[in-house]
Amino acid sequence: MIIPDLDDLIIADDSTEFIEELGRDFVYAGGWCTAFFIVRTRKDLDTQWEKPMIWIHRYQKIHEGWKLMAKVHLTQSTQMDVLRMLLSKFP
Repeated sequence: MIIPDLDDLIIADDSTEFIEELGRDFVYAGGWCTAFFIVRTRKDLDTQWEKPMIWIHRYQKIHEGWKLMAKVHLTQSTQMDVLRMLLSKFP
């Protein structure tokens, strides 16, 4: 999938009732971009939203725009706890 401009990237829109994007940030370095998305999901319309989670996507700049090269979805609260613990080791 090629995205002409990352500002136009849509993770969830009004027609998506099972994914809600709560926030995002981009870190650019040369021809690469790491995108951080805070999202929450639910299985169906009758269930509550899950706790927020982080989706990390890595894009490479190519002639036509940006190409998704890798993605990691931290979906378990234990993954978030481990990430917090690792980050706390480095002041």
